[in-house]
Parts: sequence; structure tokens; C-alpha cells
Amino acid sequence: MFNFKNLQISPVLRHIIIGLLIILVMFFILLFSNYGLLKRYKLQNEKDDLKSEIENLNYIHDSLLIKIEESKTDTFEIERIAREKYGLVKPNEKIFFINLDSSNIK
Repeated sequence: MFNFKNLQISPVLRHIIIGLLIILVMFFILLFSNYGLLKRYKLQNEKDDLKSEIENLNYIHDSLLIKIEESKTDTFEIERIAREKYGLVKPNEKIFFINLDSSNIK
């Protein structure tokens, strides 16, 4: 059996070992705890992703608002939407329907 009482370590070496252990524990806490650097890096990346997504959604929102305003005032746009959505036809106008189903082509 190993007897630790007989093991003589100089006080300087003992202080160095204790200091290294404290530094090592602090290093692991700094990196891997809930408030560590790895968690901060992950949250920063998530924040950047969310900011870019918000910018994209704001761009889409603004373009849709512009399109709504144009459709309220532009008579050609109103006519185009009415023709497409409701199948409206002007008097004496001919409409041609094109069948895009390729199974009927021989």
C-alpha cells in the first residue's frame, strides 16, 4: 500500500500543481458551462441567423405593401387580376385555351 505521508513534495511544486489545477478547472468552466464561450458562440450565430431572417421578411413585407398599393391604383393591374382570377372577358374578345397536358399529344 502506498503511503502518502512519506511522499515529500516541495512547497513550490505543490503550489504550481494546485495553481495548474485551478487554472484547468476555470478553463473548463469558461468553455463548457451554461455561460461559457461555446454557448455564447452558438447563441451569437443564432442571433445573426434570426437578424438575417428578419431582414428578408421585412424586404418581402415591403415589396408586398408596394404591390398592394400598385394594385389599388393601377387600372391595368386590376384588369389583369380580374381576368386571371375571375375569367372576365371584354366584349368581342376571343380567348384561346392551351392544354399543357402532354399525355394527350400524339
